[in-house]
Order: sequence, then structure tokens, then C-alpha cells
Amino acid sequence: MEYELISTVINMSNNKEWYLAVHEWNIIGFYDDEECESECVCGKKGIRYLYKIVNRYNKNILYPIGSSCIRKFAREDMNEDISLYEQLLRLTSEYSRTGKVLLDSEFFSRRLINYFYDKGCFGNNDNAEKNRDFLINMFNKRNQPTENQEKYIWSLLNKNIKPYLDKVIKENKVRKNN
Repeated sequence: MEYELISTVINMSNNKEWYLAVHEWNIIGFYDDEECESECVCGKKGIRYLYKIVNRYNKNILYPIGSSCIRKFAREDMNEDISLYEQLLRLTSEYSRTGKVLLDSEFFSRRLINYFYDKGCFGNNDNAEKNRDFLINMFNKRNQPTENQEKYIWSLLNKNIKPYLDKVIKENKVRKNN
């Protein structure tokens, strides 16, 4: 399988040496196949987290490619991205299953909160940064939030984060139906 990955990446890259070819690729999409019915470009079956990567020079696309194969690119930036996207997909899966979003370290991180901020989930005004900072402070908090803080957390999660998660769920359903 590793040979198949290397061969596929090199054939679709401008550079024909692995250590150079891997730097031509960027992640442009990520999906959750909860049934694990997908097959990676390397031939591995049963992958859950699917990525779409594009070659920035020739616009070739590899899809689906699993996180294990992306990690073989040995690029810290891509490894950080897949960790973030998998955390987002786990949160989305939990929300889809329970209908709830809780500020819990099992599903959230400071990086994920910043991701939501970067995606505009907190709006485009002065309060956006304050809301992000508030959630990060509450995430970092060691003692129990006050009742008012709990209400504000609930409001931010339900009015700002849930709509984005709904969008991710919808995009995953559209992809599965195609």
C-alpha cells in the first residue's frame, strides 16, 4: 500500500522525487465516512476520515486519501490540519448523534475554537473576538463557570457553533449521495 501511495503521488506531481513531491500538495476537503466504506488512493479499505488534496502546481486532485497516508508526507502543517479536521469531525459526529454541543475537552481545543473564529462563526464584528476569547477562557477554566457564564457558553455554542456543524453535516450527506 505504501508503494501504491508513493507511486500515485509522484505520478500526479511535477517533482518526481518523493521528498519534493509531497510539498506540492494541500488539503482542500475533509469528510467523515462513519460506515468506513471508502478506499484510499493507496488501496487501503475501510477508511473513516477522507481527505481531498490538490497539487498547487498542476491542479491534480487525489481523493479519497486517508489520514495515515497524509501523515506519510511528513509535513507538520498537514499533520496539524488533519488533527484539527478529525477533531471537528468527531465533534460533528457527536452533535449529530446527541443533538448537543458541550464545551468539553474531549471534543474542543483552543485550536478548534480559533478555527470556528476564522470561519466566521462568531460574526464579523467587535464581539466576534470577545466571544472567541470568552470561550477559550471558559475552556481553560479550572473551576466551574458561574450560572451566567454557563448561559453565555450555551448561547455561543447553540447560536454560533451549531449552525456551522449543521453545514458540515449537510456537506457530508451531499458527498455521500454523489
